[in-house]
Formats: sequence, structure tokens, C-alpha cells
Amino acid sequence: MMLGNRWTDSGLATPARPRKKVIMPLSRDFKHTVRARVRRDPAFAEALLGEMVTTFLNGDIKIARLILRDLMSASRSQCASAGPAFRT
Repeated sequence: MMLGNRWTDSGLATPARPRKKVIMPLSRDFKHTVRARVRRDPAFAEALLGEMVTTFLNGDIKIARLILRDLMSASRSQCASAGPAFRT
């Protein structure tokens, strides 16, 4: 039986309980997670770049820029950890 937009077994609607806001602490920063995954998995970096291009072409430029920023940050940290470039 439907009563007040709520389905119940007994047919009576129960009052909605107030929900507590649950804040889950992140164990790791998102940027560090992306950097580690880009270092470990080149296919992930390629997929991230493809997602950025698709998002950009679909017109969501702000999100595309955020994805590109994360990818570039991960790439820069990967290049910096590789050591100085060889110069002749």
C-alpha cells in the first residue's frame, strides 16, 4: 500500500528518521592516488587522457581541465622522479 509516497508492509507510513551526516576520512589524498596509478599503469594514464578529450568534446570544459590538471601533475611528478634529463 502506498501512503504519502512511502511503501510499507503494514500500509502505515512511518515518520522519516533524521539522517546523520557521515564524514568518512580519506586514507590517502586523491592526487597521490592518481599519481601512483599513473606511474604503475600506463593504460590508466591513456584512459584518463581519453576521458579528458571526450569530456572536453562533450562541452564540459571545467571537468576536462580538472582531469588534465591531475594527469599533468602525475606526469610531472613521474618525470621529476626519473632524475635529470640527459644532456649532450
